[in-house]
Amino acid sequence: MKKIIALVMTLCLSYNTWADTACPKTQWLNGSKCANCPANAICKDGKTFKCDKNFTQSGAKCVQTNCGKGLWMKGNKCATCPANATCKDGKTFTCNKNFTQKGNTCISAICPKGQWMNGSKCATCPANATCKDGKVFKCDKNFAQSGSKCVQTNCGKGLWMKGNKCTECPANATCKDGKTFTCNKTFTQKGNSCVAITCPKGQWMKGSKCASCPPNATCKDGRTYTCNKNYTPRSNTCVTIASTKKSTQDKIIDGSKYVAKEGATSAAIGAAKGAAVGTGAAPGAGTAAGAGAGAIAGLQTGVGIAVTDKITGGAISDAKQKALEEAKRFIHKVF
Repeated sequence: MKKIIALVMTLCLSYNTWADTACPKTQWLNGSKCANCPANAICKDGKTFKCDKNFTQSGAKCVQTNCGKGLWMKGNKCATCPANATCKDGKTFTCNKNFTQKGNTCISAICPKGQWMNGSKCATCPANATCKDGKVFKCDKNFAQSGSKCVQTNCGKGLWMKGNKCTECPANATCKDGKTFTCNKTFTQKGNSCVAITCPKGQWMKGSKCASCPPNATCKDGRTYTCNKNYTPRSNTCVTIASTKKSTQDKIIDGSKYVAKEGATSAAIGAAKGAAVGTGAAPGAGTAAGAGAGAIAGLQTGVGIAVTDKITGGAISDAKQKALEEAKRFIHKVF
């Protein structure tokens, strides 16, 4: 008997029947037996099977693991994506914005006051935001939405954005737009501050430009000048203190400068107008002192004429009246 078995094995091996055993098409070799091709599988070689797309082998079966786009796995079966939901992975569904899951459906979601719908869940209202409808949030003024937060974009007048925080406007700077700062005149930005622009030694900042130090002055800080002893500042220069004090006589002699600086009528004009009101130029009208005397004499005479005209019922002419008023102002200013 043993010899017979050995002979059969030898014959089988010689013809390779075991190694090449195959089942009919649409079947596969399940162990040592042929079996029908499992559902959701393909049998091509009569030996094995291959599961279809979205299915995976589990023993002698093909089980579904993914339903494909637009579907989801409801238990062990594929189902249409619920209304107001999105099915991306072929396995589950996600409720759309402002909807929340309830069982196998998506229902409209309204969160309690002070909360908002973050995806399909209620969340606390973000800082610097207002939640009114229980669905969305609105960022406060000077803030903008960034994901589920409100980030500051403007700090308001007098402040600026330093990184993501509001900061007081730096010294010697102006903050207008609530975002940045601009250094004032004669200052320049250095980092987050404004530093003074200084001129070289012996110069000072005249407006927005460097200028040589005025005569009789000292320039130390490169920004301003200081008048030396016995000098005082006047029109970007230094003048002697004595030259700033003038006597009445000096004012009359320097008539043109006096008019320009103090807006008064010169002595010569006052004398002429006074004489026009009166009887004529006073003696010595050619000199400064004579001009002043002429003004006084003319004014006195003019007043006399005015009184006479008034008594006799006459009217003072416009020219006389104007000259009289100018003479009065001049005499009052000078003396």
